[in-house]
Amino acid sequence: MGLLLAAANRDPAKFSDPDRFDPARADGGHLAFGAGLHFCTGAPLARLELQTALPVLFARLPSLRFQEPPTVRDTFHFHGLEQLRLSW
Repeated sequence: MGLLLAAANRDPAKFSDPDRFDPARADGGHLAFGAGLHFCTGAPLARLELQTALPVLFARLPSLRFQEPPTVRDTFHFHGLEQLRLSW
């Protein structure tokens, strides 16, 4: 048995439009921080850090924009950004 991490959170039966990045998605149940006994104890801190840091970042850099569309890397085990070019 192999666990294919790139498939996590991509089930269209559970997640509406699973290939679209939507940080406000209300579907819930994602596997980013694990589950059950193996749930990440730092998950609440990570969420709090983002809820604090992102509004400050956007307030200080109101002209923050993508220079080009983000480059996504799909490999056997991982799915995520390979490059994110921004300007302000």
